[in-house]
Amino acid sequence: MDVDRNSIIKALRKLKRDKSPGPNGLHPRVIKEVAEELVEPLWMIFNRSLRDGQVPREWKIANITAIFKKGNRYDASSYRPVSLTSVMCKVME
Repeated sequence: MDVDRNSIIKALRKLKRDKSPGPNGLHPRVIKEVAEELVEPLWMIFNRSLRDGQVPREWKIANITAIFKKGNRYDASSYRPVSLTSVMCKVME
């Protein structure tokens, strides 16, 4: 299954500019602004990744933080983990 270039550009254009950058520091706003230039290299990476069944190692890195849900702030079960992952990996998903 190949990913087509049009799907990639559509996904890049849908990125929300106000979201946080991933662990690599690439901000969605910047990615969105250079979407046209990124289509070809991303197309190659995405298709190779799907063909080989592997994602780039850097895309597996996440910043994990605990977000308070409700209840006692001193109880670990009152928090839920949130992972901030690579924007490029999210685009491929």
